[in-house]
Amino acid sequence: MSTFLKNIGIKKRDRVAILAENSPNWGIAYFSTLSLGSVLVPIMTGLQPTEIKHVLKHSEAKAIFVSSKYYEKLLKICL
Repeated sequence: MSTFLKNIGIKKRDRVAILAENSPNWGIAYFSTLSLGSVLVPIMTGLQPTEIKHVLKHSEAKAIFVSSKYYEKLLKICL
């Protein structure tokens, strides 16, 4: 996963968000991000789409991990 992040241009000190429930995949995203020296921005899953948009904007996240459970919520921000 860290190779994927590196290949899409994530570098040291870049911020990578995550919107997902607690799972082994959350840990994989966490450690993959940290291994590059990047910063993980965890987003509380109970936030409303407007609140998530605010977090993403102000964190300046360059990428986001999202689980299928919260994908629809993220789409509401993009549309």
